[in-house]
Amino acid sequence: MDKYLVEFFGTMLIVFVYLVTGDALATGAALAVAILVTSKVSTGNFNPVITLILSAAGKQSSNDTFPYIMSQFLGGLVALELSKRVKL
Repeated sequence: MDKYLVEFFGTMLIVFVYLVTGDALATGAALAVAILVTSKVSTGNFNPVITLILSAAGKQSSNDTFPYIMSQFLGGLVALELSKRVKL
């Protein structure tokens, strides 16, 4: 369960930073921070396409693919809603 929450919050952070700033450097920094902080718990995919590729290549359990993707999609949707509510 922890790895799915990590994927949720990591994806939420990255998408939120991108939506609020629109800056590639800030988004890359958010990705780097998310990977550094969560590397002990999760694989740090934070992207459904990366999850599918790793699963197809046999580098990730097939049982984890759907929960990872759902966590990432939900994280992105929450980030979208937060970015609408936060005016920076």
